[in-house]
Amino acid sequence: MSVIKFNVGEVQFTIDCPDLSQFFSLPTIYQKFDIATAGTKIPADCDLIRLQISLVQTLPSSPVVTQLTSEPSWQVGLDQAGNYIFTFNRPLPERLLIMDPDFSSGTLYLQETKAVEGRFPLNTLDIIIYSNWLANRGDLLLHSSGIAINGKGYAFVGRSGAGKSTLVAKLAEDCRVTVLGEDQVALRYLNGAYWIFGTPWHLDLDKCSPIGVPLQEIFFLDREAAKILTPLQPHQGFMRLMQTAFIPYYRLPQVSLIMDNLERLSLEIPFSLLAYRLGDDIIKTVLDA
Repeated sequence: MSVIKFNVGEVQFTIDCPDLSQFFSLPTIYQKFDIATAGTKIPADCDLIRLQISLVQTLPSSPVVTQLTSEPSWQVGLDQAGNYIFTFNRPLPERLLIMDPDFSSGTLYLQETKAVEGRFPLNTLDIIIYSNWLANRGDLLLHSSGIAINGKGYAFVGRSGAGKSTLVAKLAEDCRVTVLGEDQVALRYLNGAYWIFGTPWHLDLDKCSPIGVPLQEIFFLDREAAKILTPLQPHQGFMRLMQTAFIPYYRLPQVSLIMDNLERLSLEIPFSLLAYRLGDDIIKTVLDA
């Protein structure tokens, strides 16, 4: 395929990869979000992220004039035009990503000699692109599982090992529940309300959905809590969200937007501490809350 399109949280990714079909394979889990195969309906005014993929013999030299951050496997900086330059050493192949200042369009360069046939060339880069695009609006990705019940959304936030996958597996047994995602959901403020959307960035095809629903409550998982359900103050929930969200801290103006958005969310959406234990009637607990 030379062009693919998929939708996450009412944002359409359009990826142009001419003559690269032998190197391009869309992961199975994306099929629910793939506009062509899943028949996903996109609003006429849907936002767009456009990405061009280019195979090259040698990666272009990185024209970075301002280094923003440097990690062992990746670095990001700015060029003279204000474009964001990402270089990735791992996972292979080495990649160079250039995104415009608002993250709506860019080019991904792959070394032809290191391209792996059948591998999805973005290989988690879409998470970085998407989280930066959301940050321009104060929206964000949450390290969270999410469900929809009767058209209402609930998020379960926790670090790795907090029990999100176990909880979602239990919730999915109920026919009223649609699992939006077991590990990551998009949180957006649209038309005066907070919405959560499913994302494709999971391991289990059965534990994600492309739909979005208005957010009703956020639960923070804590197995050691004394009670099954404990209400939290707004500032407590705010601090916990800041610790588990995907936030591009190398973009200070966008960090301020996210903090403003989360402050408003903490005043509008209730927070609770949830100690889930096997045998608990978790659906009743969620709906009663």
